[in-house]
Amino acid sequence: MAKRATAPAVIQAACDRCRCETRHKVLHTNKQTGADKNGAWRIVDQMIRCAGCHTVSLRRTEYFSEFTGPDGRPEPMVKYFPAPTPRHRPSWVDELPDELEGLMGEIYEARRGPSVRLIAMGVRAVIDFLMRAEIGDEGGFEEKLKRLLDKGLISEKQHETLATVVDAGSAAGHRAFKPSVALIDGMLDAIESLLQQHYIVGPMVATLKLSIPPRPPQPPRSKK
Repeated sequence: MAKRATAPAVIQAACDRCRCETRHKVLHTNKQTGADKNGAWRIVDQMIRCAGCHTVSLRRTEYFSEFTGPDGRPEPMVKYFPAPTPRHRPSWVDELPDELEGLMGEIYEARRGPSVRLIAMGVRAVIDFLMRAEIGDEGGFEEKLKRLLDKGLISEKQHETLATVVDAGSAAGHRAFKPSVALIDGMLDAIESLLQQHYIVGPMVATLKLSIPPRPPQPPRSKK
């Protein structure tokens, strides 16, 4: 008599696409155990599929006898493959000009590393793209930023921020500067804010302004 197939196990696991913990079906499990002079170890690999978005990933749980919690029990270390995205690409990036969208996509891929020098140079290239699109390619970075400010395309505070970001990108490419991950995320915050305002929010507000019906004329006030 044929054995009845058992239903796949279900576990709670992190889903990079859903950006939270979700129920996952365990499609396959592989276990390894061993010991050496440093202690005993066990590795459990699970091929899992999210019950929500159906994304398939590999979850590895590692146990080592020397790594214990307060209760003295081995404390597992959990890893996911591919690794979770440290910074998700905003949906509005798809609405950017093609060249700029491609450049931002490469920056988000580099953030997985994180390849901090590549990101810094990429952010500098994004600012250069924006300046060329708005005021042409004449002059250096400082002159172009000043012209953006004079045209009212950026504020005084943005001018100061972008000048620092450009200098950081230049230093990463020419002066062996390696910014921290926190500084890189700050640079990305600055450039995302600028791009969203310039390419997404600005045009949307302009369209909104044209679509707002005018105020009806007010009747003259009667004199008492």
